[in-house]
Amino acid sequence: MIRALALAAAILGGLVITGCTTTQHQAKLENPADIREAAGGEAFPGILKGSGKATPAVRYIFHTHGMGMTDVKSVLIQPVTLALQQAGYSLETTPAESRWIDAPTAKVHEFEGEALSCEGGAALQPPCLYDHFGQYRIDRFIHADGVSRVVVYSYLWHDDLWRLQRPFLEHDLAGLQTGFAGWTAGSLTRGLKTSIVNEGLSDVAAYLGPAGGALKEGMSSAVCIMLREAAGRSVTTAQHNSAISLSPSDCLDKNGAQSLLERNVRISFISHSLGSRMLFDVLSAPASGKKKQEADLNPGTPTMALVATRKVTDTFFMAANQLPLLGIAEVKGPQATSPGVTGTAPPAAREAQAPGCPKSLPGFLTADCRAPKDSGTRKAQKSGMSMSAQNAMDEIRPLKVVGFFDPGDILGYSLMGGRTGQGPKDISFISVLHRNTPQILRLGSNPLDAHDNELALQTLARPGVGYPRAHQAPPYPRDRPTEVFKSPNAMAMIFCGANSDSQGRLTPGKCLPR
Repeated sequence: MIRALALAAAILGGLVITGCTTTQHQAKLENPADIREAAGGEAFPGILKGSGKATPAVRYIFHTHGMGMTDVKSVLIQPVTLALQQAGYSLETTPAESRWIDAPTAKVHEFEGEALSCEGGAALQPPCLYDHFGQYRIDRFIHADGVSRVVVYSYLWHDDLWRLQRPFLEHDLAGLQTGFAGWTAGSLTRGLKTSIVNEGLSDVAAYLGPAGGALKEGMSSAVCIMLREAAGRSVTTAQHNSAISLSPSDCLDKNGAQSLLERNVRISFISHSLGSRMLFDVLSAPASGKKKQEADLNPGTPTMALVATRKVTDTFFMAANQLPLLGIAEVKGPQATSPGVTGTAPPAAREAQAPGCPKSLPGFLTADCRAPKDSGTRKAQKSGMSMSAQNAMDEIRPLKVVGFFDPGDILGYSLMGGRTGQGPKDISFISVLHRNTPQILRLGSNPLDAHDNELALQTLARPGVGYPRAHQAPPYPRDRPTEVFKSPNAMAMIFCGANSDSQGRLTPGKCLPR
């Protein structure tokens, strides 16, 4: 009798848990406007498939990681490598060729702080000098058809940023493990503070300080190196310092922009967590104006490099983004109208300052301001560009920025946060609600797993399932542990795109094995 009651209770408990547990790996569009636009068809294209686009000769992918990763170098490239291997690509470069290269900054940065040490910089004692920030690597893939290629640029910012944080946090990190003068933290406090604060939000604090400027310069240089290669410009280790730039808008001259447009290449961006905000900031940076003469620009007109890059870019994917959180730091206060007096200019003065286009040159993600329309022939004559390149620049499609958000993630945000619909008209922000981990009894899911699983892998002990680690070419051995995606739907949508039904529920495209 007791066994029967226990079995009945177990079954009932299982039914309750099942009924109150959300299903993992579901996804849907959040914005009703996006649901209406998809109209039961394609919600957004993927990197490898979607929108009926032909396969380019070379696809470039730039991606960067998120906060709180302490062993980034060994895992950063693996999810992208695995997805490409599953899609029929194999690695052309060896691990020795895919080395990490210092990303140069536009100027030497000095950092000072009471606890700061200069490990990794160009000085032994503060002020610590940095003429580079972060590292990048290049991995090249070729499809089984022997024609299509993918080039992946990966940017690592964690190591250099952590060197500046560690002197301020190491006492707390050690105390959480061994105790503070005999007093110890509980295991829950230790785990949460270490993972979320000391190895997570500390990255946000450092990025919002002076180190953020150096980081953006390093990332911008890595983006520029990729753009120059995509435009057919030679990029070697000896030449990479020439790619230093404060903005992707300054990466190419008009000949480089024309070459980028005329080559059969496409570009995509992938980012995770805090890296989404960093890459967004880099791509939003206004042009410096130093290309004004060679590009024949008016104030407020996008540079040719910027427009050419926008033309060949498909989608900017953000997993577990933090744009709304860090957007708080960008709220603008009153501007000084005269020394010692604050306030805003009257409406008439503001209109005189901005009759239609901003005074500064717009950035990659703020390129919706155009100069007065002119005939294609006249513009081509003025710029010195070919008519085919000029016509391509006149036909820019809206850039899709797709953000994945798990409501159980305490560190991620929806792309709809902080947006009123009054932003740039040539950018489409698409918010995707996504479940990375199951939610038990409606109480919640593991918040750290929900944040980290978007682009993460898991190792399976049983052989013959999934695919092996990066840099292993087919045929794949079946007698060793293999790796699969923790969140297969997210990576399938990033690489294969997604279709929506009339309710906004998403189904990944088919270009990866399921």
